[in-house]
Amino acid sequence: MHAESHDSTRLRLLTEAARLVHVLARMYVDDVRNGAAQQYHRAALLLAAEASDRTTYAVVLRSMRVQRALEIPGPRRFDDPYAAAIHDLGEHFRASATPVQVRRFQQAHRAWLAGVQWQIGNRFRGLMPTLDDYVTMRLHSAGGEPTYAMLDIANGAEVPAREMDSPAVCALTEMAILVAALDNDRHSLAQEAGRRQAQQNILVVLMRQDGSPPARAAEDAVALRDRVPRRFLVLRERVLPRASAELRRYLTDLGRGIRGDIEWGLRVPRYLSLGNATAGPGEVTPPERIPWADHPLNTSDEPPPLPSITWWRDDLAF
Repeated sequence: MHAESHDSTRLRLLTEAARLVHVLARMYVDDVRNGAAQQYHRAALLLAAEASDRTTYAVVLRSMRVQRALEIPGPRRFDDPYAAAIHDLGEHFRASATPVQVRRFQQAHRAWLAGVQWQIGNRFRGLMPTLDDYVTMRLHSAGGEPTYAMLDIANGAEVPAREMDSPAVCALTEMAILVAALDNDRHSLAQEAGRRQAQQNILVVLMRQDGSPPARAAEDAVALRDRVPRRFLVLRERVLPRASAELRRYLTDLGRGIRGDIEWGLRVPRYLSLGNATAGPGEVTPPERIPWADHPLNTSDEPPPLPSITWWRDDLAF
């Protein structure tokens, strides 16, 4: 059944999965949006927060139910519509992907929910993370792991474990995730500030940590971000000559993911419409062309000097 899955089926699954991830992100993160189910969840979180800081517990409980629904095979009924939707997605993945690909997605999805729990816990407790903690959190909460875990499924190609789990490829995956996460922070800042939810954003973290004015924090955030793709390109060029065909496709698509996320963030109504995050196509006019910088703000090929990611500069095994 796995071998007979058509490319169109896998691409449809990727599209539906991406849509569901955005729905879940709205449910868990954009917690002031309209919708009965979401407002119920938000009310539950607020009540839990008043009861000895039980917010994180409430989020974890909901996340565990959704995650378990993804992992359980076979026909099941769920009262929670989000659990039902993610279970249906898991069933389609099991029918169209290999067991290894399905397991990789499940683990990546679990990591994403863990990052969201961390982010929401910080927000409701009013905690401002350090820059290093923030970067670690965003590596998970940005949703890059489940997004890139779907590349193999969409491509119908399974990267061998000896390559996918190597330190070099793990580092490259993290770099691609972080670039997109920091780009999304810039895209979403105005919207988050309008909802008074900008505390968990790289610019605000830098402003609080360094006492910088907004313009300087923005420049520092871009400089930090620009160091990551430079390191990505250097390491990827070292890995590609010895990579399998499946890994070469995966690493190429990581680069496409970085570019695609930039264009998506600059064109999607969610970020273009500051007054209405639920605006649909045609309600907001995207830019006709996207201007690109001629050079990065920081030309270093080394990763940013943060303890959680400095290992990217090591002589990584592959």
